[in-house]
Amino acid sequence: MVQVLAMATPPTLIGIATSARNMLRDFPQFFEVDLGPLATSTIRLPHPNVDHDSLSVYAAPVIGPNTTDQHFMMTPVPGDNWVLDSRNGLLRFTGSEYQGQRIFVAGYYFEWFLTEDLEFNASLVVSEHFFQRTDTDLSTVSAVELDVIAIGTVVRALWALITDFSTDIDVNSPEGMFIPARQRFQQVWQMLQHWEGIYTDRIKSLNVGLSNIDIFNLRRVSKTTGRFVPTYVDREYDDYDPPTRVYPHIPPLTTDAPGSDESGDSVYTIEEIGRESADLGFGGWQSGGTSGGI
Repeated sequence: MVQVLAMATPPTLIGIATSARNMLRDFPQFFEVDLGPLATSTIRLPHPNVDHDSLSVYAAPVIGPNTTDQHFMMTPVPGDNWVLDSRNGLLRFTGSEYQGQRIFVAGYYFEWFLTEDLEFNASLVVSEHFFQRTDTDLSTVSAVELDVIAIGTVVRALWALITDFSTDIDVNSPEGMFIPARQRFQQVWQMLQHWEGIYTDRIKSLNVGLSNIDIFNLRRVSKTTGRFVPTYVDREYDDYDPPTRVYPHIPPLTTDAPGSDESGDSVYTIEEIGRESADLGFGGWQSGGTSGGI
């Protein structure tokens, strides 16, 4: 049984995918079909995008014309006796013991997206939001940003859907019948633009995603020594305590020429040497500082 959560976006990929499904209104729909006596090992279900977890398969013997008892018992078919192609709606039996028996199938299907499709798109959006961030756990993300990630999942899912619809062509028959297949593409395109505009506004408001604005502290290099000028924690003008040194991140460097055997090996920079020696307890290359508030 498929359950749709009616709550805030949970901090998981499946939770984000469920919220995106709610926004897309692509809710699961129930179907039930009697396939009659099984003549082949592979049968086509009436709908694609079938939810595997909700599918139930039953088998029952065929009642012959000379059978006086017209009652029969449907027995569940174990899950290891059949394989489901969810995207194409194909059900294949792995054995021949059900040949000639009546097959009943019941479950849910989706109109547009499987759950794994939405989870895939959700993982891509999450990767974009976590780019160059230290908090790479969804449990640390605010509920507002989780909703924005769900909207981004909607945008990516619609992009995938519109790619599929872009291959549709209009049909014109000699009898005058006209099927405007491009109309579905245009409608989804308009919906995509709507959700993309909402997503863009939200990520700019929260300053998240790949469009976030980074804030850097520019550093000066001494003209006499060629070294970085030390930076210190900001203080009030009347704070006379000794300054506190700040060690910004410096990318690793290499002294080897490109293409050499040891090319790419990192060497310590001046800032990192000072930090390591300070950790050892003898102060390192620390600035003498000032006794005033300058």
